[in-house]
This record gives sequence, structure tokens and C-alpha cells, in this order.
Amino acid sequence: MNVPSELTGLREQIAALDRELLDALNRRLELVAQVQEHKQATGTRLIDSKREAELLHDLSSTNDGPLSERAVHSL
Repeated sequence: MNVPSELTGLREQIAALDRELLDALNRRLELVAQVQEHKQATGTRLIDSKREAELLHDLSSTNDGPLSERAVHSL
């Protein structure tokens, strides 16, 4: 089956973005682990619900789509 070059190019862009997302998620998890270590060492509460709510609000307000607000919160 011969795939049009435009489709191949789009698929290559998606694959590159997938790798970038994976790298970003892994970096984020490394930072989250560092925050947890710091909080445990200092006796700080592990979950800051106010900060989490602010983060979700900021992400939702800057989201230009096509992700829905619900999808942003799920991610």
C-alpha cells in the first residue's frame, strides 16, 4: 500500500511529538519525586489541594483546545 507523502509527513510529526511528550512526562515525574522527597524531609503535607486547584485553573484558562477542560483535568 502506497501512503501519500503528506500522510507520512503528518505521521512523522505525530511520532516526534509523542517522543517529546514522553520526555516531558518523564522530566515532570522526576521533579514530582524531588518535591515529594523535600516535603517528606521537611514534614510538609504531600498534597496541597489549593495549589493543585490553582494549577488546574491556570492550565484550563490557557488551553486553546482542542482538548476540553475535562480532558485537561484528566491529564
